[in-house]
Amino acid sequence: DVPPKTTTSAADAAVPPKTTATAAADSIPPFPWRSVVSILLVNLSEPLAITLLFPFAPFLVAEYVPADQVGVYAGLLATTYNVAGIPANLFWGRLSDRRGRKPALAACLCGTAVCLVLFGLSRSLWWAFGTRFLGGLFSGVGGVCRAAMRDVTHEAHRARAFPLIGWTWSVGMFAGPMVGGLLSRPADSFPTLFARTLFDTYPYLLPCVVAAINSFVWI
Repeated sequence: DVPPKTTTSAADAAVPPKTTATAAADSIPPFPWRSVVSILLVNLSEPLAITLLFPFAPFLVAEYVPADQVGVYAGLLATTYNVAGIPANLFWGRLSDRRGRKPALAACLCGTAVCLVLFGLSRSLWWAFGTRFLGGLFSGVGGVCRAAMRDVTHEAHRARAFPLIGWTWSVGMFAGPMVGGLLSRPADSFPTLFARTLFDTYPYLLPCVVAAINSFVWI
């Protein structure tokens, strides 16, 4: 018996078979902009909290120490947050592996917000140091956000997604000192609005409240 002839149309003949590379490219999902932007907004809270006090730390410290020691104590106060963050980042990273990224981020954001408000209510140098150190213990946002970015992105998108984390840090490092400088001592800058108010009694509370709201929004 002679097998029947198979016919191939001109249209079928013009379509080349898919190569392995083409098939792999077709399997890559779209860039997850929604998830990536959410992670970046959460990540913004940490550089904001770190740099917020840079403009007013010397003035805060000057209320409690002699003038020739202001630089030393202001530097120590600024670094206290980061010292606490050394073990904290390891802890929150491991906890997020076991309990999930969202619970770890929510705990970090909530703790950061509360500690920022407590820091703004400082009435002694040791209170300021204590609340700043406590806030650093919740500074796991950066590490967990990097892990979350890996979770939500395809391997082909990571070279595009991960540099955005550094970009967010740059934005936060810019915004933090600006917020701290513009909103500290508001009763002196805007007496009609803030004179004889809580923000007159606690002159560094307003920038801390603004940064705390930024953290609470993304919980």
